[in-house]
Amino acid sequence: IVAETGVRVESLHQGEISHTISDRLEITYLDGFMHEVIQSGNFRFWEGEPATLELQSDRAVFDPRTGKIVVAGTQPSLLRMVGEEGGGAESVVETRAQRFELDRGKGRVFAEGEVRSFFNEGGHSTLITAGSMRADGETGWVEYSADPRIVQGPNSIHGEIAKYNFREQRLIVEKDVTSSFFGGGSRQGRRYSIESNRLVYNRQDLRVRYEGKVRLETQDLILMAPFMDLAFSDTAPEQIQEIVAWGGVRIIQAGREADGDRAVHYPLEELVIWTGDPAQVVEAERGKVSGHRLTFYLGDEKILVEGRAAAVTP
Repeated sequence: IVAETGVRVESLHQGEISHTISDRLEITYLDGFMHEVIQSGNFRFWEGEPATLELQSDRAVFDPRTGKIVVAGTQPSLLRMVGEEGGGAESVVETRAQRFELDRGKGRVFAEGEVRSFFNEGGHSTLITAGSMRADGETGWVEYSADPRIVQGPNSIHGEIAKYNFREQRLIVEKDVTSSFFGGGSRQGRRYSIESNRLVYNRQDLRVRYEGKVRLETQDLILMAPFMDLAFSDTAPEQIQEIVAWGGVRIIQAGREADGDRAVHYPLEELVIWTGDPAQVVEAERGKVSGHRLTFYLGDEKILVEGRAAAVTP
């Protein structure tokens, strides 16, 4: 069966109505059963009214036996997923790739070849690039692999696997995670380079958590710990408000090394508060200072010591 010019198809699958339009449709039969459906020319597929999932491409092939739709064309195809943010606001993720495979039975989408996803989060545009992607429409999770990278303005995150939930606005990056943040959200601010095994970001909390062999480095500070949180300001989400590290922390800074259980760094005040049992700072010229709580400013030689203070001169 061949249909041309203004082709429109409506189908019912597991209680869900879907729609397609195209310039041409061709249906082939084998032994009396529908074998393959090919639509070409300005193909568009969507589910729901209004559409919650939409595919656009030059060409699409539907396999009735598996319920899968494969789209590919001379130009990158487009997948558009629509959900809800907190407060009922609409959340839209648009992804372009060389090829998409939609499994209607399982509600999953697979993409490969120059995958690029765009979405807005709190007024900021975010881009995720990768070699391949898997999306689960039921849970809202989208997993990127094959060299995934997340870019938002001057900030970037890279790892082996990146997972993003566009409904919950939650990001997880795993394995050899590297990230770069700029204080104040511009390249004129202080740059923070961070390495870790895992990263978790919740937009509602405005907090990024790093786990496993965390190393943070700026032009005047190196901080190492098993766990670290970056908290962003609720009035200026691009501004790092505080950095909290715990679980056994070490700081290296301008001829000074410090060890303790927990450290809190306030970037705007350039202040570090150090606690432990005890916390200690070793300086090349003045020796070791220890106490329950140590406070010092970056670039300042003074240290405020609280609780069982002790000083050892080399």
